[in-house]
Amino acid sequence: MPESTRPTTSSATGEGRCGQAREHPRRPAGEPVSRRAPGLRRGTSGRADHDPAAHGPAAHDRAGLAAALDVGSLELHYQPQASPSGRPVGTEALLRPRGRDGRTQSPVPVVERAECTGLMPRLTQYVLDAALARAAAWYGTGLALPVAVNVPPTAASAPGFPAAVRDGLRRYGLPGRMLTVELTEGADTRDVPALAAALDELRTEGVRVSLDDFGTGYSSIARLRQLPVDELKIDRSFVARIADDPRDAAIVRCSVDLARCLGLDVVAEGVETEAQLALLAGWGVGAVQGWWVSRALPAAAATAWLRRAAALR
Repeated sequence: MPESTRPTTSSATGEGRCGQAREHPRRPAGEPVSRRAPGLRRGTSGRADHDPAAHGPAAHDRAGLAAALDVGSLELHYQPQASPSGRPVGTEALLRPRGRDGRTQSPVPVVERAECTGLMPRLTQYVLDAALARAAAWYGTGLALPVAVNVPPTAASAPGFPAAVRDGLRRYGLPGRMLTVELTEGADTRDVPALAAALDELRTEGVRVSLDDFGTGYSSIARLRQLPVDELKIDRSFVARIADDPRDAAIVRCSVDLARCLGLDVVAEGVETEAQLALLAGWGVGAVQGWWVSRALPAAAATAWLRRAAALR
């Protein structure tokens, strides 16, 4: 996750259980998230009682997000990924909602609303469609660079997800290699066989699979045994201190060596300094992402950045 507030349809913001208190990067520990709106619930008398949540904040959140998805008002920005030498190698699609003042805001509330109101499948599909449309626009003008989309394990293993990806690629006339599915690692998945089968289907289409946030959450060496992946993304929390902390440097270097032994590519997230870049390049990291390369950019600005960077190489 390249930025401190991860703007994606991902469990990185916490695929939390709605209605339960949990820690959150922008919420004091113990403050609950909004509850799911079930509409009606069974009362103590045995009758179907009215549930205030059906007409309260949760219902309002769902209606507002559903409307935004219907009209296509949620914006994506794109953060470039580059080789250590500066050659552009791809982008990551990141959700950037705008407030009433027109300024971009944290995506965390949007993702939480989607999780807590049952709209996560629609939000995932929305981001996938928008990212594929942008990749097709670039591809048609000679910028054959893959776009990465974050997908929670529960969404990736849902029935029909590989077919939806396949249909999207065909609709936009893209080869599978123009899409990378970043499997987010903020939450566990109970059905590993189903997830592995779905990822195998995606890879059959040429889609690359990346294990995001490697080293954090549920991301572990066990996942490398269980899931078919092509790439590791080393979490920014380790990259941030590699120039100052020998332990973090050792963890990152060993992760790169492990990936190499398994035949996997490596992307290092959160690269912000020349010292970090030099170390990662020396260890054989193939791609970097972070403010040292570029912040996340609106589509037009990302297009201009990619063209300039490609021209320089």
